[in-house]
Amino acid sequence: MRWIIRIILFPVRLVLSLLIAFLTFILSLSTALLGVVSTLIFIIGLASIFQGDKQVVFESLIIAFLFSPFGLPKLGVYIIGLLELLNYTIKSI
Repeated sequence: MRWIIRIILFPVRLVLSLLIAFLTFILSLSTALLGVVSTLIFIIGLASIFQGDKQVVFESLIIAFLFSPFGLPKLGVYIIGLLELLNYTIKSI
């Protein structure tokens, strides 16, 4: 009975493994790109301090944080981790 479930779930495991590899590659590229964008937005926020526009400073610092490695890329790592856990759970059946 168990081997029938394994045969049925094999394509799911294969697709999950390929999806995890692709998403990990895309995440590494986007993290590098978003790090550069985050730095530029932070510099714009610092320049806005001297302009005296407080609203632009707060907005740019929040956006810079979201684009930094602690914002959206961290969410991507979490999602990939959940997919890996699901793949491991299916493999253990």
